[in-house]
Amino acid sequence: MNKNNKNLPIVVDLDGTLIFSDVLIESAISCLKSSLYKFLKSIFLLFTKGKAAFKEMISINSDINIKTLPYNKELIEWLINQKENGRHIVLCTGSNHLYAKKIANHLGIFDQVIASNNTQNLVGVKKADFLSNKFGKKGFDYIGNSKKDIPVWNVSKNIILANCSSALTKKMNSIKAPELIFSSERIGIFTILGALRIHQWIKNLLLFTPLIASHMIFDIDAFKNIFIAFFAFSGYASAIYVLNDLLDLDNDREHPRKKDRPFASGKLPIYFGFVIMPILIISSTLIGFSLGSMFMSCLVSYLILTTLYSFVLKPIILVDVITLAILYTIRIIAGGAAISMLPISPWLLAFSVLLFLSLAIIKRYAELEMQVVESSVKIKGRGYYTSDASLIQSIGVASSFGSVLVFILYLNSPEVIDLYNSPDLIWFCIPILIYWQSWMWLNAHRGQMHDDPITFSIKDKPSLISGALFILTIFLAAL
Repeated sequence: MNKNNKNLPIVVDLDGTLIFSDVLIESAISCLKSSLYKFLKSIFLLFTKGKAAFKEMISINSDINIKTLPYNKELIEWLINQKENGRHIVLCTGSNHLYAKKIANHLGIFDQVIASNNTQNLVGVKKADFLSNKFGKKGFDYIGNSKKDIPVWNVSKNIILANCSSALTKKMNSIKAPELIFSSERIGIFTILGALRIHQWIKNLLLFTPLIASHMIFDIDAFKNIFIAFFAFSGYASAIYVLNDLLDLDNDREHPRKKDRPFASGKLPIYFGFVIMPILIISSTLIGFSLGSMFMSCLVSYLILTTLYSFVLKPIILVDVITLAILYTIRIIAGGAAISMLPISPWLLAFSVLLFLSLAIIKRYAELEMQVVESSVKIKGRGYYTSDASLIQSIGVASSFGSVLVFILYLNSPEVIDLYNSPDLIWFCIPILIYWQSWMWLNAHRGQMHDDPITFSIKDKPSLISGALFILTIFLAAL
């Protein structure tokens, strides 16, 4: 930095510059979660009194954790250094003053805070005019990140870029060479795939269950339909994962592993989630229509229930895990609808509900064990207390062995005799099933379980061997 500029104040933007996020969007999500009425009231103010009044109302009726926001640490360290050298540091943002002051107080490096209030939306030209009147034209250095900051850069002494796109960086270089550039991590394909949770698509392989159970695996038309169904469900699943991540920003940032998720960490801008969600839902709906009304009923039911889970059911103790078990079972029913094989065996559905209820409870139990280690009393954003762990474990183990009992009863049904040439061989699946479920619970009890048992299973050697032996036994029984 030029020594001649050491007396000039440094004016810093907030959204996308000081933090890798957007306070308005985060506070709007928080407001929506806490009160639909207050959110709609804020929307009404947007159209009747303007954006400044909207921001004020949203800020009053929201509660985001400013301590865990994804701050631009490199920029903050530089600002601290400049302040130690006598520079005057000003936070100037289009975000509402309520959150701007909280963030400034948290960081403790700003001499002054300038922000939007209930009558003034301080962005673009309005911000440029305000700063020019206060400090004089060319009387300050400005740090920003977006096209909206161009009018401010035009009246500032020095241009400092932080977290700018390559296109904007190139444009600003053509106008005037920036004094300093704080580069940002470019959004890569793996970051986007991480937000879409592509690895979680493995859960949608449950759609193939009716195809395999009915020995239609070599039916080309049926296999094609299930393949289409798989991508329809996967699109919906990714959309809901994005929604969940946006709704759980505060909770995820306090979680030892979830804090690194693309939206929580700021690696992916929040607005991207609101762009990709409708694209995924519309695409999946169009794909699903090709499989008929029964399949679409399952697909839409899945979307409705997952949305209810995200907004309403997730914090309700036990209801959350029962909902997850139902969502897994809907996949199996949808698989049957895709190949016109309804109704599905009640034995298969009962087995599915109990098995996946057990797996859902394992996930909660693992989270509770983690909270015990961290000396927390309650899972953040859930209805479970660490004191519930032993009871939750008992319910989960009971569900686990309940699924084994249902499978045993299924082996005594006429359906097995009709479908399998060597039905007695299937009895070897029982010890495999008992071993695998006991192994899963043992790992959860030891604190070695990944938050998601499905993810754990596909990485766990004993689980993979158990799955292979189970499938091999079924195959041999069908020969």
